[in-house]
Amino acid sequence: MLLDTQRARRPLGALVNSAGPGIGLSLGAVGAGLVVEYVASPTRWVFAVLTAVLVLGAATAVVLPETSPRAPGALRSLRPAVRVPRAQRAAFLTALPAIVAVWALGGLYLSLGPSLVATVFGIDDHLVGSLLVLAMQGTAAAGAVLGRNLLPEHAMVAGASVFAVGVTGTTAAVLSGQVTVLFASAIVSGLGFGLAFLGAVATASAGVAPAERAGLLSSVFVAGYLSFSVPAVVAGVATGTVGLQTVTEVYAAVLIVLALGAVAGVRLRRRATRRTEPAQGAAPESLAA
Repeated sequence: MLLDTQRARRPLGALVNSAGPGIGLSLGAVGAGLVVEYVASPTRWVFAVLTAVLVLGAATAVVLPETSPRAPGALRSLRPAVRVPRAQRAAFLTALPAIVAVWALGGLYLSLGPSLVATVFGIDDHLVGSLLVLAMQGTAAAGAVLGRNLLPEHAMVAGASVFAVGVTGTTAAVLSGQVTVLFASAIVSGLGFGLAFLGAVATASAGVAPAERAGLLSSVFVAGYLSFSVPAVVAGVATGTVGLQTVTEVYAAVLIVLALGAVAGVRLRRRATRRTEPAQGAAPESLAA
């Protein structure tokens, strides 16, 4: 719906899709941290509030105006569609390493971040663990907003580069045992997260036909949420064997490689485009000859 109603040159849909998860995850983590630390029956309160928010969201969706023309096959349209149109595949593959990297770090922070704070840094406080999530996901939302006027590939390159620096800082924090370095690196990683994911969504969805938008954006978020969950589960299992500190170091190294791979992918795509453009420009002259 955002893609259907926007009129600006810069994609509003990509901005909201990039900033929205960071805002929601930040509010949820800090709210849950406060409830667990200071309220009796925290589980009941957390899920009661979450249920109320979901009901409100569903009610809002019902009253929103339809933006697409009616077409036959209403029941068939309810079937989930996850697909990347042929015309978007090169752009999607260029964006994929950035999507995997940023969401995998989000999964690490949300699943093991509080445990990292308690185990490696000796701070056994649920609120502090949730503030670490806020430091990363809150600045991810800010990064998306700050990068809204950048061209998609520029945002992705800048974001992936900043993200790699931030993740390197996370490794340095674990090795040095400095919790202030950990929070600083979370902020830098978050800014990179927001910029890179904004650029990735905009790059993957640029020029997509209206009928293909749902399937393409579903593919983006399936890739993101799988990266958000599967690596974190694997890391959680591995901590029992090699320890949380080692897992964090290896995890961070893989994410840095992915982020730098996204930067390299954009540069290779630009070079391929530059090689193609002169050949296309020369075609009319050769025909005239």
